[in-house]
Amino acid sequence: MHPIFKNLAMRIRSFLIVTSFSLSLLLNGCGEKEPAEEPAPPPETVQNSAPNVPADVQDSLSELQDKLGNFTRGNEVPAAPASDVALYGENTIDTSVILDDYHVAVWINAEKLLKSQVVDSFFKVAGDDATPGLHPLEALEKDIGIDPELVSSALILATIPETPNNSIESRQDELPLDPPVLEEPGNEEIFEVIEGNLAIPLVEQHDEIKTITPEQPQIVEPETIPARPNMQYGAVIKFRKAANLSNLIENITTARHFDYVDNQLVPNHQAGTEVEFNGNKYVQGADGQPSAFLKDDTTLIVGSEAELKAMMEGKGGSNKLAEMIAKIGSDNTFVFAATTDEVKDTYSQLNLSELGLPLPQIGQLLEIAQKVNTSLVALNPDSDTPVFLQLAAEDAQASRGIFMQLNALTTLAKVMLPAQVQQFESNPNTDPITLRALQFGSELAQNLNVTNEADTITISMTWNAALRTQLLELVTVAAGKTRSAAMSAQSKNNMKQIGVAIYNYHFTYENLPVGEKDGIKFSEGSPLLSWRVHILPFIEQQELYDRFKLDEPWDSEHNIKLLNEMPFVYANPAQKGLQNKTVYRVPAGDNSILGGNSVIGLKDILDGTANSAMVLDVGPEMAIEWTKPDSLPIDAANVVSSFGELNKVITVLLSDGSVLDIPLSMENDKWKLFLNYKDGKALELPRRR
Repeated sequence: MHPIFKNLAMRIRSFLIVTSFSLSLLLNGCGEKEPAEEPAPPPETVQNSAPNVPADVQDSLSELQDKLGNFTRGNEVPAAPASDVALYGENTIDTSVILDDYHVAVWINAEKLLKSQVVDSFFKVAGDDATPGLHPLEALEKDIGIDPELVSSALILATIPETPNNSIESRQDELPLDPPVLEEPGNEEIFEVIEGNLAIPLVEQHDEIKTITPEQPQIVEPETIPARPNMQYGAVIKFRKAANLSNLIENITTARHFDYVDNQLVPNHQAGTEVEFNGNKYVQGADGQPSAFLKDDTTLIVGSEAELKAMMEGKGGSNKLAEMIAKIGSDNTFVFAATTDEVKDTYSQLNLSELGLPLPQIGQLLEIAQKVNTSLVALNPDSDTPVFLQLAAEDAQASRGIFMQLNALTTLAKVMLPAQVQQFESNPNTDPITLRALQFGSELAQNLNVTNEADTITISMTWNAALRTQLLELVTVAAGKTRSAAMSAQSKNNMKQIGVAIYNYHFTYENLPVGEKDGIKFSEGSPLLSWRVHILPFIEQQELYDRFKLDEPWDSEHNIKLLNEMPFVYANPAQKGLQNKTVYRVPAGDNSILGGNSVIGLKDILDGTANSAMVLDVGPEMAIEWTKPDSLPIDAANVVSSFGELNKVITVLLSDGSVLDIPLSMENDKWKLFLNYKDGKALELPRRR
């Protein structure tokens, strides 16, 4: 299924719960409290004070703020003054496509979303991970086949499928029970207790059961796993002007399959089929893919087959969800609407532990959800009221109960979060970013407001330009940390692949890729090409390897042309700008596993493969052309200085194939032992996995 709809069926229920009841973040650590009897007071003034902050934590925060300041005061376009956006107003949304079966609608004002300062800052963060010179929107255009900036709005619709009861209560019969005492069946039915939700009458099987001896375990049929429930969905995408949508339609309706032929994945895609319905042509999705109908030059309708046909006929519009969407103002950036009165049983059937959700907190929200008929959420990131949530209850009494619960929780959050901030501030080991995020959340909590009128509860949150800036700063720093961790993990994976390739080379030639043997050619006592070239066939680069002239040096007229084809596995993603160079190097010297000129095998590693370094991930200034055979010179008096600029640790591929972070603080003598594979002295390493 196309990425637009992939996993929608599995996640829509969780999305509804999390979006409709976003206040779950306030429930962390909350116990039972007596609900307040009056509406919450107006938002309090935001306080930025941070009393009793230890000096070292305050220094870290100041350093962080300096870094953040450099980001926020760069090349950003000044934001337009924020203002409140009316939830209700006029719009031009065609509600005839909102069928009676749909429970959820998401409307996105794409033009306004892309102009948002908040979103623009997110794009800048995402741009750091993109291909150099390629804006995230350009990358998205390559993926979907059309410029995203041509999209004016999108209306996404879906049902909430009924699912088999998978709650804890429904599975009580799966708990261990004492074996039942079997009696001769009379007029009453006797049931056997088995795993699952079915009870099988024993009357028909009674004779067989009586013959079972203690030595013969009774065989119970395994529980039948129910089929994944079907979910109906649809979407209407409006464009600012006429555009060629053929590539987009092809991407949506094509089923992408791959066959494994001759150890290679070969595309075997199945394109959609153009068919006709009521005089209109549309593209029927292949093999379960969405179908697509180009209504006019600027309107594309997408959906599951039956729903698309009903949307083409305009059979919707006369239902509660359509009424809700018809009333929203077109100035909103993002609106989520749901009618849940017909699917409330779904909440009680959720197995929260399988969803990975915190049971006590979400359990309270589900209790509230079962009393709600409709939910409406508006998100306007550049507005002074970025979050606006309305819940319509069954009646005034239910509304009053929900209001008291939510008002109590917000009041509790306004008290507890500042207390948690003070607790974190008093801890000298507090991570500055975590502390700042908690301070930010505490400030936002003070701006939460809950009101109740008739059968409608309204939850709103206000903020100002300063808080918006803080959010962008926190997201930027958090994204940087996440990006750094992801790049580190990718680099370690690269080194593991290199280790596997070296081992496969050894299994093939019975020696490591070092020394003048098996295609490794020397000139004047030194290899002509790097060991990285000789393991190319073992990292799925046989074709590239075959184009090298092994009897010529790395910079010969022929071989130098292949320098631009460095495999990705040799590139550390954290080290950008090192064109055709790699930081994965081996120490120089005859005592180094791959840095000498002698033919050796794993059996020659006297110190043990788990104790000997093979490949180092050095600093960028120590990078070298990936085909060049030079090893890394080591200063015996100060080994660590040979590695270049690194942060606290160096990542090392050991000769047993494992990859570890070794602290740079390790003693110099131990470093010399670590890089020497044949001194016979096993070294216990201070490891960080």
